[in-house]
Amino acid sequence: MSSRLSSRIVLLPLALTGLQSCAQARAVEEARPLSVGVETLHWQPSYERVRRFPGRIQSLRGGALGFERGGKVQKVYVREGSRVRRGQCLARLDTGLLKAQEAQLEASRQGADASSQIASLSAGRVSRLAAERFESLQASDEARLGAQAAGARVQELEAALSAVRVQLRQSQLIAPFDGTIAERLVDEGTIIAAGSAAFRFLEDARYQAEVGLPLASAQGLSPGEPLDLEIGGARLRGSLASVVRDLDAATRTAKVLVDLADDRGLTPGENASLLLRRRVEERGFWMPLSALREGIRGLWSVFVLRSHQGKERIERVDVEVLHQEQERVYLRGGLREGERIVSEGGHKVVPGQIVRASQARPVAGGAS
Repeated sequence: MSSRLSSRIVLLPLALTGLQSCAQARAVEEARPLSVGVETLHWQPSYERVRRFPGRIQSLRGGALGFERGGKVQKVYVREGSRVRRGQCLARLDTGLLKAQEAQLEASRQGADASSQIASLSAGRVSRLAAERFESLQASDEARLGAQAAGARVQELEAALSAVRVQLRQSQLIAPFDGTIAERLVDEGTIIAAGSAAFRFLEDARYQAEVGLPLASAQGLSPGEPLDLEIGGARLRGSLASVVRDLDAATRTAKVLVDLADDRGLTPGENASLLLRRRVEERGFWMPLSALREGIRGLWSVFVLRSHQGKERIERVDVEVLHQEQERVYLRGGLREGERIVSEGGHKVVPGQIVRASQARPVAGGAS
């Protein structure tokens, strides 16, 4: 009995000491309240919602390039990534057989031309003799028609020569415009058929952004309408070029083509995002994302500074998130115009705690 009484007597001073410490801590807290960053709320009648639609950069002109005739590739002059000028030769087929045919036809044409000249001279002589009654009219006709046949033979050989020379020109693959070799599909020694792709070629002049939009969104756009895009983290301006009125079978979206105001430094195939802005008529207010606190039952709340007996105390107010945009949110809830919310240091305070506001400024972007 005496031991229990002794222990209680010992514990009583300790308890009193603890109560004194708590009171002193509370007094220190009230004397030096924690400083928190606050922002002033301003109600807005609406907000602008930005939707992102993925797309890619493409060249205005480009595609597969191939030879107009088949044959064996003798020489390739470019590599993948090579920049070429209009009229530059990209590759050439083996032309040994064609050149032999050209030489043979040229020799035949020269022989036929000589025969035609002889036939023309003979026809002239026979015609004069026939006029003087020294040769028959039949002989004169035969000589004249023989000269015409010889001339026709020359024309036939010249046409054959032209056909061979066309094939010789078709044995060279020429760049149709300034561009870049995106892909090389042939090498020396390859046997290629007429029309088969030898290179994938992209024009360097201008680029477009190709984006797939839901049909309803695409139909709301007008040709020439200014649009915003985001490419590689940078914002670019563009204008609507056209809307393809044919839904993609896989994505069920309409293709939208956007002309770019400045396409320098872009690469075909690069990812791009089209930013479509739409104003939503919903009353609310903006605040930084850091001001949100997780409430009960999955709700969101904010800490608000309100005066109690001349001191600023923390109160928790539930809010509803209507829209999020990067580091800010658009909310509605039981808050009044001009109230101050804790935007910095909210993790260090609890409801009912006395604090001191360190700053008061409008929420960034609150006028959107």
